[in-house]
Amino acid sequence: MRVYISGKINGLPPFYSQMRFAIAEKKLKEKGFEVVNPWRIDVSDCKDWDEYMIRDLEELRKCEAIYLLSNWQNSNGSLVEYHFAMGKNLQILHEPSCLSCQHYDREGQRCILHDFKFITGIDYCENFERNVK
Repeated sequence: MRVYISGKINGLPPFYSQMRFAIAEKKLKEKGFEVVNPWRIDVSDCKDWDEYMIRDLEELRKCEAIYLLSNWQNSNGSLVEYHFAMGKNLQILHEPSCLSCQHYDREGQRCILHDFKFITGIDYCENFERNVK
């Protein structure tokens, strides 16, 4: 199955965003998916947001599923991609959120992996393994 990764890019440090997408790409490939990572799409001739979106949607339309990173709702581009995927009736896959994982301390209202996230800047949890099928 061909899967398109969608998540926030604009407004984040490029290295952080690239790492988020790369981690998702690696895990999805390990699960046997063919992955489309927007960071790897040739957009060298794109001049503005509209042109980036058109190029991304061209790739998304060739996919059977979209994989939404946990920050997707904070991205105008991801919202467009999500609604496009819904309109095409693609399978919707979600990156697990720490709010629903076993590491979230409900009393302390924080993820016990917080220090790891703070140090590395990567919002990643082993819960990913159980939720991607």
